[in-house]
Amino acid sequence: MIQFDANIDFSSHSAAREAAVFYIGTSAKTSGKVNDYLIRKGFSAEMSTSVVSGLIEDGYINDERIARAILLSRRGAQAEGRPRLHARMLSRGVSESIAEKVLSESLSDSETITDFLRCFFKSDGPVAVSRDKYRSTLAKVSRLLVSRGYSYDLISYALSNFFIEVE
Repeated sequence: MIQFDANIDFSSHSAAREAAVFYIGTSAKTSGKVNDYLIRKGFSAEMSTSVVSGLIEDGYINDERIARAILLSRRGAQAEGRPRLHARMLSRGVSESIAEKVLSESLSDSETITDFLRCFFKSDGPVAVSRDKYRSTLAKVSRLLVSRGYSYDLISYALSNFFIEVE
């Protein structure tokens, strides 16, 4: 097991960089997570920001790669709306500007909600639902989609096009 030297000079840029590289290890970490780690370890905010900027330039930190990985993991039956994806990226430490850039280049919510419905119900639609189960089915799916960060208007539109009430 690698030991990190506890007797470091917290004003030293090289010590802060060493601490950050140690923290990153072989895993992918975001700029926000590395910055928070350095501050928790006692480095100043200015020092942390400087070290993180250097690590981004050197390729140790790549928020865009992590944001794109989040997008890829939230497709199909795991799809989420943009507000939820944005919050997920920020909670993982992706910078605001990178999160917005990646989301602006991604599929729209109407495309991801359609993809979700197709994967979840294993059908390209429309799906026929009996009259006695139609309202309850739409209510259940609506609640699920709201929890995934989709807007009510979009949910209503998508469900009215995906489900057909039959006798």
